[in-house]
Parts: sequence; structure tokens; C-alpha cells
Amino acid sequence: MYLAGRATDVINIAGRKLNPAEVEARLAQCPGVRQVVVFGVASALRNEEAVACVSGSADIKDVLRYARAVLSGWQVPKDVWLVDEVPVNERGKVSRRDLARSYAEMRRERF
Repeated sequence: MYLAGRATDVINIAGRKLNPAEVEARLAQCPGVRQVVVFGVASALRNEEAVACVSGSADIKDVLRYARAVLSGWQVPKDVWLVDEVPVNERGKVSRRDLARSYAEMRRERF
């Protein structure tokens, strides 16, 4: 096994290890996607699920359709979260942990 990137960024989907950087690289090629960050959220059935935080002009259906065409089924994000700009922390870096927290809060408020 070869792991590229940080081990803490790996998303464990039903025992399979997903490197979010690989999914981000593929989704970044989707027409209308300006920025993309993939992170994991808790899942009762599969341990974690991947979520893509996307900025740009693409809509959720476009991103998911593209993902299904270029990724293996288990790598396709469970959800796409559209934002105007991918948020960064005080150091100017993207925090997958902070994104996962914000996503969970947004989902609780919405549903």
C-alpha cells in the first residue's frame, strides 16, 4: 500500500481507504468547478462518507454526474456542498476538520 498525503486526511469508507487528494484532482477537472475540497463525515453504515465542498458555477447534479463518470462507485462523494468560496483558517489554509464540522452544523440546521 502506498499512501500519498497526510494519514489523518484518509477517509475510511467501509474499510476502504480514500485519499481525498485523488478525488479532488479528478473533480477539479469538472467544468464549472473552481475549487474543491473533499472531507469525511461520520456514517452509521460505512464508518465515514466523502463529501465534496465545491465553489464555482457547476451545480450539484453536474458534479455528481461527472464524479460517477470518472471515479469508482465507492469514491463518489455522498454529497456535494456548494459554497461561494472554500473557507480557510486564520493561516490561510483549508482545514478538512473545520469543513466537516461546518458541514455537520449546516445539515443539522437544514434538516
